[in-house]
Amino acid sequence: MLTFGPSLTPIHPPASIATIPSIVKETGSALERYLVDAIKSNDIEVFKKLVALYAINIEGHKFKTGENFLHCAVAAGSEKIAMYLTGFSRDEVGLPASTVQALVNGKNDAGETPLLYAASFRSRNPVWARALIMRGAIDADGAALLHAAKNGLTGIVRALVRNHLNDYLDAKLGPCAPNVRAYVHGAEYSAALPKALAYAAEAGHLDIVRLLLKVNARDELATGLKAAIRNGHFAVAETLLERHHHTRWDLREALTTAAGDGHAAAVEWLLRAANYTPMDLHAALTIAARRGHADTVKCLHAKGADAALALAVALQPPGTNDEIDGCVISGLKVLGVLGPAVLTYAIKYRSAIDLPMLALLGANLSEATQAAAMHKDASSLHALFRKNVLPLKAITALAESGEVEARDFLLDEWRRYTGQTDQEHALGMRLAAVADSFVKRVLSRSEDEQQFQLGWDKLAKEGYWQTLEILRDASLLNTGALDILVRDQDLRAVRTCIKAGFPITELLHELLAEYTEALDAGLDESGRGLALFTLLKLAGADLSALPKDLNDRILETLSRVESAIAGLSKDDRDEHLHIALLGASVTEVALLLARGADPVVALDMLEPQSRENAIQKLIKAGMVPSAALINCVKQGLMELANGLIEATRPGKSEHHALQGADSLATAALKTLIAEKDLRTAQVFIDVFTDGSQALADFVEANDESSAITLMQLGINPVPVLLNILSRRDFDSAARLIALGADVHMALMSAFSGPEHDSVLGPRNSEVKKALAIAGAEPPIALLRAVEHGDGSAARNLIRKDMATGAEALWRLIWDESLSDDLKHQKLQFLRSAGLDISTVLEMFAGGQRGAFLSQFLKVESPSGAALTTLLNHLA
Repeated sequence: MLTFGPSLTPIHPPASIATIPSIVKETGSALERYLVDAIKSNDIEVFKKLVALYAINIEGHKFKTGENFLHCAVAAGSEKIAMYLTGFSRDEVGLPASTVQALVNGKNDAGETPLLYAASFRSRNPVWARALIMRGAIDADGAALLHAAKNGLTGIVRALVRNHLNDYLDAKLGPCAPNVRAYVHGAEYSAALPKALAYAAEAGHLDIVRLLLKVNARDELATGLKAAIRNGHFAVAETLLERHHHTRWDLREALTTAAGDGHAAAVEWLLRAANYTPMDLHAALTIAARRGHADTVKCLHAKGADAALALAVALQPPGTNDEIDGCVISGLKVLGVLGPAVLTYAIKYRSAIDLPMLALLGANLSEATQAAAMHKDASSLHALFRKNVLPLKAITALAESGEVEARDFLLDEWRRYTGQTDQEHALGMRLAAVADSFVKRVLSRSEDEQQFQLGWDKLAKEGYWQTLEILRDASLLNTGALDILVRDQDLRAVRTCIKAGFPITELLHELLAEYTEALDAGLDESGRGLALFTLLKLAGADLSALPKDLNDRILETLSRVESAIAGLSKDDRDEHLHIALLGASVTEVALLLARGADPVVALDMLEPQSRENAIQKLIKAGMVPSAALINCVKQGLMELANGLIEATRPGKSEHHALQGADSLATAALKTLIAEKDLRTAQVFIDVFTDGSQALADFVEANDESSAITLMQLGINPVPVLLNILSRRDFDSAARLIALGADVHMALMSAFSGPEHDSVLGPRNSEVKKALAIAGAEPPIALLRAVEHGDGSAARNLIRKDMATGAEALWRLIWDESLSDDLKHQKLQFLRSAGLDISTVLEMFAGGQRGAFLSQFLKVESPSGAALTTLLNHLA
């Protein structure tokens, strides 16, 4: 609102005219105060008496800010004085016409006329405004019209329009003007008419909008329409739509503007008032989602906007850019689980979406594959295969549910897609039915396929007899290599091979020949040959092909050892195991273990330098090393426990070589969690393992309870999440996120390290993309970096996008949980990481954020003092 009059504190004028003569020559500011107070009190008699008494020049008098008497009267709402100054009073002697004109069109120091004052103040009975117009008030630039339209002063608008229209017609048409006024519009009121229409529409003044439409004020219709809709003035908007044929672009822009502003009511009205194409709805839904307007997103979706399309487009990076629209994805999550819908869309339209990543949004790719197989939809299956969706889980599920026909159809299509032979197809079908986790791991990574042929002995040592049986039947194994395991006296591996049906006829003939040759030469190799036969017998091998006397000797040897062991006490068995570890066969060690000899006690009896070989012998004999490790810890034998871990570390032994360096501790930890022995589990976490592999295994196995227990024990899920994502196991990643893994911390870690470098390696960008889909926000990741003092991550996040730093700064400033000192430290950290405050101000320019920040950060490179000023204000 405009101000008026001298900035003086008014004093009360004399109570009546009779008291005025008693005033002793009031001059200067005191007199002006009397005059102002008289005008404000609308006391025309006092006003005229003061003017007469002090011989004031009404036409030429100006107050300090340049207003004349009419400015003050209009601003104060003093009708009597305003009418007197415009020459409409009932006085017999009025003001001269020249004086009235000087007052009516007089301007203050800001160039404002009394007419502009009249249009600026919200009076609903502006009689003096009409009087000003009747007395020739000029509104050449339309400023008064704009103010009147904005403030809803219909009478003033009507008078201004009529006055201008008449002036224009009189000048152009002369005597004919009165006859044609009814047929000519006043569109020539400069640029003010259409702008006034936009102002009136924005303020919701329907009468003024209709009035201005009658004089063809239409250049700003689109602007007015959007403003009316934005402010919820739907009656005005409806009038604008009725009076003007808007283009599709106008209507689409109005919808997207309303959606972007989060104006759900406006969106609903527009959808009722106009027809929109699916692409219009898609555009509106996208911008509403991007700006996080949940109610508007739900409204548009309910009205038919295709959320699957919007999400599909957001997930599909433009061109060669690997970025996705994370804000849209996050905004659309309010609609519920959208992954399945997008999966259906992507399959149908062959979208370029990375389908496995849809698991992060709730899509179950195994179920989709099963459904396609059930419906014999080869096209959809091949679309899934092209996007790296492997059929293993679906094959297993179909087999378990008895859907044999669907399973076979799926396998046939997989064979066609991969170009497999019938033999390879049959092999894949059998392998898919095996529940062994290692087999599934190998099948999911094509680069590891050779492990079946080159590393089958590891499968034997891990006990995967079903897998070995399948590979043996497919002639993919060199079963003759069983000889190596037997000669190494690896009873556990040999037992796996025998169970898998490995042929041993040739091996028996070879061993028998060696044994016979040794006997004939008088060399029994200290009973080594017999030891190998007893090991095979203990492993379950059929030795009936051997000579009867040799079989009898084998059985006699085993019986003698078993009888001797059976007669021993518990302590004696432990002692005998201790001795056996130093020189006896693996068979004897295995028999002692079978009779309850404690390997931990036996190992503890040994000198440290002898333990490593003893541990290898125990493992070959069938000792479960993870169980032994648990017993060591429970008995407080920490040195022995460390020795056990070191002896089984990859490179020292092939045992557990398929897993990580702490695989033994991981196996033990998983056992303890299953047994709910959390006290011992905590010791393992504190001393032997970070628990990451155990957590990953539980998540992959969908063992939610065990995973939660590990996280409660302090296992950090963020490294696990990054590792799982780098392996593209998005199903497991989605489960871990649902259990509470912090995606923002994960994104921070993904940005940590030198530029163009990361612990994630070449899949770093893919992991970042997956995290964005899962809801990781760069500004929050940046704040996490500030919180943890990770300057590398902070620099990389800011370098990638300064808007990330700007948003983080804004959130930090308004974080009420932080003290001023802590805010100051964090702000300084952001600046040291590369956040440029002047750039932030430019980004926020024109908005509330920019105005707020600019108020306190007034220098181009704010110093610590400037930031302190800001923080002090916030306090």
